[in-house]
Amino acid sequence: MENEKIDYYSKLIAKVSEVETFSDMVIRLAREKNLTSTEVYKNAGIDAKHYSKIISDRKYQPKKSTVLAFAVGMKLNEADSSFLLEKAGYSFNPSNTFDEIIRVFIKNGVYDRQTIDSVMSALNLPLLPSNW
Repeated sequence: MENEKIDYYSKLIAKVSEVETFSDMVIRLAREKNLTSTEVYKNAGIDAKHYSKIISDRKYQPKKSTVLAFAVGMKLNEADSSFLLEKAGYSFNPSNTFDEIIRVFIKNGVYDRQTIDSVMSALNLPLLPSNW
């Protein structure tokens, strides 16, 4: 009986480790969009060291603003952006002005960081990460 429980839990753990993580998804999306690592982290406003940490640690837990910066930087559509947020344990919050503005920009295909930053600044909202 005890061996059956151990076997069950071992299989469950193996199955969980097969699930695509946030880091895995960033790597996959970059490949699908033919983006280099440099393009991904620069477009997201992330420094190379931070990016390296994110993609080398499958269990990395990014901040929500970092996830949104990747979504904008990789020019993801709304569905992919939502899925990327889910992979990191977040979602777009319709009650959060910052989230809604980013979602509207993404939905309308507006990925220009200067435009986004201008709107956020005008509304006294935080900006997406920027290490330029």
